[in-house]
Amino acid sequence: MEFQFPEPGFLEGVKTKAKAIVRVNNMTFQYPGTSKPQIQDITFQCSLGSRIAVIGPNGAGKSTLINVLTGELIPTTGDVYTHENIRIAYIKQHAFAHIDHHLDKTPSEYIQWRFQTGEDRETMDRANKVITDEDEKAMDKIYKIENTQRRVIGIHSRRKFKNSYEYECSFVLGENVGQKNEKWTPMMTADNAWIPRTEILASHGKLVAEVDQKEALASGQFRPLVRKEIEQHCANFGLDAELISHSRMRGLSGGQRVKVVLAACSWQRPHLIVLDEPTNYLDRDSLGALSKALKNFGGGVIIITHSAEFTQDLTEEVWAVMDGRMTPSGHNWVQGQGKGERLTEKDDEEEKFDAMGNKIEGGKKAKKLTASELRKKKKDRMARRKRGEEVELARRCQKPRLDPLVGVAISLFLRADGGFYSPRSYCILLDMQRPISSNAEQDWLPYPFRSLILRPEIVKEEVRIDFQRLQAGDFQAVLKGEFAKPLLNSFIQEPSVWYLRIRDTIWETDDEKVQLSTVYHLIIVGLALFNAFIQSNVTGPPLPIFFSPGFSFSDDGNQAEPSKYETLKRKCHKWLAVDGITLYPLIANIELFWAAICILDDQSVKKLVKEIRWLRLQINFLHQRMLSEVAPSLQAKIFDDLKSLEDDVFSIDSQYPEEAKVRFLLERAAINTFHGFDSKARQDLDRAAERTGFQFALTGLLGKRTKFQQKETSQLVVLAKSSDALLQREPAAQDGASSSESRVNGAQAANAKPTTLDLNDDTLLEAISFSKTSSSLPRAIDDQASLPQALTILDPSNQPILQPLDSIILLSLASSITNTSPADGLTREETLPYATRVLEGGSSNWQIYTQALLVRSRIEGYRSRTVERGVLQLQALVDQVIAETTPDAAEDSTATTFLPRPKPSEAAPVTERLQYIHQLCSPTRWELEAELAARWVSLGGLRTALEIYERLQMWAEAALCWAAVEREDKAKKIIRKQLFHSTKNPSAIEDDEEDTWEGQERDPPPPDAPRLYCILGDIDKSPSMYERAWSVSNNHYSRAQRSLGRHYFSAKDYSKAAEAYEKSLHINRLDHATWFALGCVRLELQQWDKAVDAFSRTVQLDDQDAEAWSNLAAALLRLESKIPAQDAWPNASQPVLDDEDDETLTAPHEPSDPQRHKRDALVALSRASRLKYTSYRIWENLLIVAASLKPPSYTDIVLAQKRLIELRGPSLGEKCIDEDILELLVRHIIKSDLSTNDGNDSAQGHDASKPGLQRMVIELVEKDVIPLITTSPRLWLLVAKLSLWRNRPSSALAAHEKAWRAVISRPGWEVGTEEMWEEVVDATVELVDAYESLGEMERTEGLGGGEGEVVARDWRFKARSAVRGVLGRGRGSWEGTEGWRRLGERMEGLKTG
Repeated sequence: MEFQFPEPGFLEGVKTKAKAIVRVNNMTFQYPGTSKPQIQDITFQCSLGSRIAVIGPNGAGKSTLINVLTGELIPTTGDVYTHENIRIAYIKQHAFAHIDHHLDKTPSEYIQWRFQTGEDRETMDRANKVITDEDEKAMDKIYKIENTQRRVIGIHSRRKFKNSYEYECSFVLGENVGQKNEKWTPMMTADNAWIPRTEILASHGKLVAEVDQKEALASGQFRPLVRKEIEQHCANFGLDAELISHSRMRGLSGGQRVKVVLAACSWQRPHLIVLDEPTNYLDRDSLGALSKALKNFGGGVIIITHSAEFTQDLTEEVWAVMDGRMTPSGHNWVQGQGKGERLTEKDDEEEKFDAMGNKIEGGKKAKKLTASELRKKKKDRMARRKRGEEVELARRCQKPRLDPLVGVAISLFLRADGGFYSPRSYCILLDMQRPISSNAEQDWLPYPFRSLILRPEIVKEEVRIDFQRLQAGDFQAVLKGEFAKPLLNSFIQEPSVWYLRIRDTIWETDDEKVQLSTVYHLIIVGLALFNAFIQSNVTGPPLPIFFSPGFSFSDDGNQAEPSKYETLKRKCHKWLAVDGITLYPLIANIELFWAAICILDDQSVKKLVKEIRWLRLQINFLHQRMLSEVAPSLQAKIFDDLKSLEDDVFSIDSQYPEEAKVRFLLERAAINTFHGFDSKARQDLDRAAERTGFQFALTGLLGKRTKFQQKETSQLVVLAKSSDALLQREPAAQDGASSSESRVNGAQAANAKPTTLDLNDDTLLEAISFSKTSSSLPRAIDDQASLPQALTILDPSNQPILQPLDSIILLSLASSITNTSPADGLTREETLPYATRVLEGGSSNWQIYTQALLVRSRIEGYRSRTVERGVLQLQALVDQVIAETTPDAAEDSTATTFLPRPKPSEAAPVTERLQYIHQLCSPTRWELEAELAARWVSLGGLRTALEIYERLQMWAEAALCWAAVEREDKAKKIIRKQLFHSTKNPSAIEDDEEDTWEGQERDPPPPDAPRLYCILGDIDKSPSMYERAWSVSNNHYSRAQRSLGRHYFSAKDYSKAAEAYEKSLHINRLDHATWFALGCVRLELQQWDKAVDAFSRTVQLDDQDAEAWSNLAAALLRLESKIPAQDAWPNASQPVLDDEDDETLTAPHEPSDPQRHKRDALVALSRASRLKYTSYRIWENLLIVAASLKPPSYTDIVLAQKRLIELRGPSLGEKCIDEDILELLVRHIIKSDLSTNDGNDSAQGHDASKPGLQRMVIELVEKDVIPLITTSPRLWLLVAKLSLWRNRPSSALAAHEKAWRAVISRPGWEVGTEEMWEEVVDATVELVDAYESLGEMERTEGLGGGEGEVVARDWRFKARSAVRGVLGRGRGSWEGTEGWRRLGERMEGLKTG
């Protein structure tokens, strides 16, 4: 048995293993309420080379000492220094405490849960991270920045500053600071500033530490939290992959659980490992493995133990703890770096390859020269120059002006010798010397195979010829070549084992050059296959007859046997089905796609050319889009490739040019949009715009939209301008272009665009007519100041041409917005200008212009004035795609068209159409036709839609079309005909109007049988259909179990519903809606902990789901804490200061905060309230939870009550105010003020110049509560109490009077119940007391304030009048009662006084 801890990684500034990374000086700690310190005068330091044993008897303070070191406790006095980037792993004495609450998770799920935020969730509630009142008081420090007074409210990042760091801070701006009208206003992100560490550490130390920790995690080998990585990590502790990913921890042995704990605690590659009594939970073999692993560990080790046998050969330093004092021995503490081997930041030891698989040599950093060596070198260079020798320019220029990436490419190029170039580096150099989106002929090729320079000493001449054909878009010539033709013929003959033929072709020789040349040639063939398939199904123009069904790859050009081709086609469809989800059955040239996958996804090709994964990503995404539903396993592969590609493209030493990075961001945005991750897509689009220097804004300008409009009104328009540094080069005939037939020369091809239809409306103008006056200045929707200067000077009617990639950004932005959700903020009306901007001044690229027309038609389809053009434009696009993707020999005459096929001179070449196809995510021909059919359904054109669906053989969509118009009988008949034989005649295939198709099931079932069974189940409300769909798919079709779950949930059979949803999630763990539904089911089953887990996964997948956050809070609130009250613990009469002193405690392993669930619920509700700002129910829950905490979260209480008043005040008035919680607030601020002033009741009360909770409560009462009070005496009494504390006796007395009036104005108390009478008596007595106590006080506000004038000189008269009025009104019913007597006594007292 062997263990292996991960290498800790480099710590900045730590050059030897002797340098201190933790240092403690004169540290003392004492628990509150105890008579003496538990540890005192402690001094020590730890380094990467430390091997320390902490020994001592129970109760000596060992664990307290370690808790201070790890941040669990804050020292009472003394200095504690830890390196800014240090990571510490702490394994508790009771190791199982780490996993006791997660026994129903697999080890992989536990590690994912623990580190899902990037931080260790077990350390997030440590004392060194909790903000106390003292910390908040220190954070009130005022900084003077740019002649303004500011307070720091957030720290976001850090950067190097001299020999330390400085931190990016956000602020609130102070106005009239120190005065009564002091005001603090949040500042924008653009106003953030950098503050050095030495200045901000004293006031915001814990926030600084939080940023340091995040930087430490990011800097030190941050690893992807995916199953494969977790399995590899846990294998270092003797745990196999099957156990990690598929076994619940409840079923693991004790030894296996401890190994899981060790693996989890070391996940973040710690620099210091702290173990508390490891001999308690490890057997002898495991201890031996642990001892060996700790010896080999590259970081520091601290062990608390009683076992001398375990530590005698392992540790060199001993800390003996006795009676709260620590005596070190064997230590070697140094100041500074100390002696020893110098540590350096290790480079990646893996071999590096360029885009074409060439090994990159000489990647080590150059040695840094000393000052004397630099002087000597300079002197030598000057002497050589004086002698007339040539001096290398690259070595003379100390500060080259080239981009660093160009410098890398140049350096690699210069180091090559004898014509042996690094082709990837040289192509980058060429790419960086031209602007982004230069439309050279080969620019349509995907990265990293653009501008591929094939080395003549490696590749054969036929490879270079085929590459030139590929560049020109002549795919037929490539596939008919001498290399591809026999290879593809073998594909026709034996498609199931064709991958073996590919590998044999590569490895038939041991010559590495020949192997590489063969791989180059295979990639060229694969690209030709892949792009011919895209041309056939997405872009056009029509493929030659060579690609017609049955002609593909034939030896002599004659048509192959139809049966052989149909067999091949069926096999391809079967092989391409994923998770029980099938492809559209009528895809043209499907064999091209499968052959391309066999080549480009082959393991041998990937081994020799690692950059092939970008092509694999594009193929997998197109594969995903061709499926009828999202396939979970394929989705996982796509996002794994995205992650690895991101690491490669954006790494520090990345050799990808800027255009490649932008294209990658746009492709990832398209993928995220397709899978429903719109917020992530928006982030990628923003990053892409930033990298291209693209400026755009949605603004309002004065203009006219209709023909009869007299007055100009504000019109939405997108102002956009590409970067001036990157000149636009539109597609045109290039010098030296290929003579391929697909290249169309002349201006006609350069200006070719798809057909666009005019609006032809009798009211709306074709385009907005903007005002030409100077007063019509662009105004940004949010803020005029936010509009860039470059956009304010643009003429909205004549904007400059955009670069193609910038046009794609606008179109992707419009497509990524979910208009059906109000939370997204942008409506269809606001997305239309994005498409309009591309059409009226975007790129003239054929495919981009086509996509812009499609986006516009989608938006216009929902507006009454434009719906006609929207439908007709979509029809025109469908006609165009059908014509452009249908070869002449197989033209589909059944497709209805009303536009003629464009002439060759009016169409764009295939190279132009393929140039941005993966960034645009253009739909296939059948997707466009299905979208057109759906549009006809929405307009009532049912017959037209059904004709399209039937022609496309989309039986499921046709059935749903009938079901949408409440013709379930028609829908069932269509579905059953595909699944079952005829009832009357099993061999019948013709449609019989009277046949119900209830015969035997078809064998084999159709490829899309699982989906059809689910639709039939939806129509019949039959769970048996869902179960049949599940069995037909071999238990892979997750939708079947989702439908079952919905069925059982509706039937209130929650146990079966939970089981069904869990099975669905086993197949597709990224389905947000299913996790949400499972959480709701578990709430009904009162499985609170499992509900928390389900809703946690829900918000991980979509952190914008307010309902999920709210439900998560509801589940957390119902989780009962397993920690009993402290006075209920055994032996609780004596304080327990060290967790190792008493083994009889019932809950030593539980979290220390019994309100943890409530606090988590508060966080969840806060998030939900921000997302669903108008939901008063969420705000009510937030108010209640914040008030139920001990101590309450007063700030959240104020915010929630204020928002409730805004939402419910207009309709409910004072009833929306929670009187109990408001009284809690008022009582708290008065009590806290008295405690601050040592209980001095004569304190001045609220300081108006000081921001904080007191001001928030006062503003809440004055601005929100008082305007709503009508009949509540309790609220007026709270106002009086608050006014008196503020030293405003006049306002307090006025509030008392209003409280009394609110009571006596209630109808019927004169003849009502005695309870009503007593309430009036109490209110009157309280008013008299207020007159007596406040009437003679000095007035402090209003007229006469501060001039010695009293509050009410006639207070006795007012008091007697109040009592006399009540007595008069109650004489008939209440004379002689106890209340009557009390009022009489007060009247006599007022007379005699």
